[in-house]
Amino acid sequence: MTIPFTNTGIARYPPDGPMIGQERVRKKLEQFLSDTGDPGQDNLFIYGEWGSGKSRIGYQIVSEATGTAKGWLCEQDTGYTNQPLFDDLDQTVLPIRIVLSDFVDEIDENTTAYHAFNEAVDQIIDGSTESASHLQDQLSDYGVSEIDLQSARTSAAGPQDKFESYIDILYRDGNVDRVAIIVDEVEQVDSATDISPDEVDSSGVSRRRLRTFFEGLKRAVNHIDDDNAFDFVLLTTKNLERTVNSIGGFERRKDEVDIRDPTVEQALTLTNELATEYGFEAP
Repeated sequence: MTIPFTNTGIARYPPDGPMIGQERVRKKLEQFLSDTGDPGQDNLFIYGEWGSGKSRIGYQIVSEATGTAKGWLCEQDTGYTNQPLFDDLDQTVLPIRIVLSDFVDEIDENTTAYHAFNEAVDQIIDGSTESASHLQDQLSDYGVSEIDLQSARTSAAGPQDKFESYIDILYRDGNVDRVAIIVDEVEQVDSATDISPDEVDSSGVSRRRLRTFFEGLKRAVNHIDDDNAFDFVLLTTKNLERTVNSIGGFERRKDEVDIRDPTVEQALTLTNELATEYGFEAP
């Protein structure tokens, strides 16, 4: 077993070792995914620079649902203890990881939620990523029929009809309490579309596409019934925070947390210290 990232800084799924640290992020995720008191669609932004562990956190959430996680080691006064995220959730959450470029060309401000939800479920049906394939294998644990999902996709008259059919299968036929759509690589939206130079900011991101996406997230609450609610966990760089905060009226439907990444030397030292105790191979 090796540390759960490559020497290029790219996270892997399933993780080869435990999640180490990021206690603030874990606590925020626990609060966010357990919040049944505020129905409707909500958004949690997890900000971090390239290589800080955004994708690693996304994979950790999914791997806890698929049973492939190796734990989440959190620092306590007496040392590190294993605190798996899903052990503390008070509802059945189905987390699905997608990247924004998978569906960004299809959205407008009124259909963002439908297309994102549909893309996430479609990936499970197709098993198009390793994490989606693992979720596909576990659909029965959620009381969900893959055949029913396939039939709903085939017979759907449009995005909203498909969305409503998927909701019925997951929430009413199955035992899913909440779907958490983890949207990774938000800052790389430009990789999926042709955009003109005047629409790109200094980091190479399409401002128009991002504003459409964020406006769609804000408006999603107006199109989704409270008992059909699902949440977005958005993994993105800190330089998009200004764009997010410029969306008027978005404040009530979002929360945020920053990744506090250790230096490479600190991470390697900590990994070496914990490797023997928790049974994974140090780099």
